[in-house]
Amino acid sequence: MTEVFDAPPEMIDAALRGPHAGWNSISIELEGARFHEIHSLVSSVAFDATAETRCLHLLDELEALARSAGHADADRISALAADRSEDEIEMDPELSGLRHLLMNPEQSDYFALVAGSEALISGSAATPDAGNMLRGDDSTLNGAIYSRMLAAYEDGRRAAMPEQPSLSR
Repeated sequence: MTEVFDAPPEMIDAALRGPHAGWNSISIELEGARFHEIHSLVSSVAFDATAETRCLHLLDELEALARSAGHADADRISALAADRSEDEIEMDPELSGLRHLLMNPEQSDYFALVAGSEALISGSAATPDAGNMLRGDDSTLNGAIYSRMLAAYEDGRRAAMPEQPSLSR
């Protein structure tokens, strides 16, 4: 499993000044900085095997971060819903909204930022090799980063959620 830590300060500062600064509302020091670095690497005409290796490592880190986010969100909602009936959960707009986003993460701010960052990065690929790396194994696939992160988020959510009917709706 990939261990992920906050990006170095210079990487965070660059991300705050770049096109992925919107991540500051969630996690510029984690996802935002990594999207920024991938963007910098793929937009260079000097994209080579070293840059590709670094990008693939950053993509592994983004996947690990999404898995952690799914796990953390499920833990948080499980704790908030503990000892509450289904009716109580439904009557609580904050909790029912959080549960909805947990079960439909593609509607969350987090995945809106993932989609936006991926679109920016994909549009900036300066070489065919960079574009192919971004698309993954399927050269016709759009949204490979998004799909990979969504699958990881859902894996993290499933790992954290015991079978609880009040959360699995």
